[in-house]
Amino acid sequence: MTKSYQPRPQAVRASQDLGQALRAFRRAKGLTQAQLGRLAGLQAHHVSMIETGATNPTASTIFGLLAALDLDCVLTQRGIPLDGPPRTIEDIFDDNFPSTFGKARGTVDPDIDLKS
Repeated sequence: MTKSYQPRPQAVRASQDLGQALRAFRRAKGLTQAQLGRLAGLQAHHVSMIETGATNPTASTIFGLLAALDLDCVLTQRGIPLDGPPRTIEDIFDDNFPSTFGKARGTVDPDIDLKS
């Protein structure tokens, strides 16, 4: 059962951070530790130890959990916001936002008298 709440992307720099992030996503999907463990090929107690930061999981275990939770692993340089680099004003107001701006460029309202 998938819930509507989706945790925000998080920076993970330690086992405890990883565990907290995995727990948040597991709960958002409405899964128990046992259910997640079955999906990832782990015992429930191992999932618990990972979520509490009590163990350092191997890369294959981490990728198994990510696959079971339908998550991706994204690496980014520190200091860059998790939703991407800061946007410029041109990026914000491109031809698609709002859609009427792009259509209105270079057009003249026929009801306006420009000669006055």
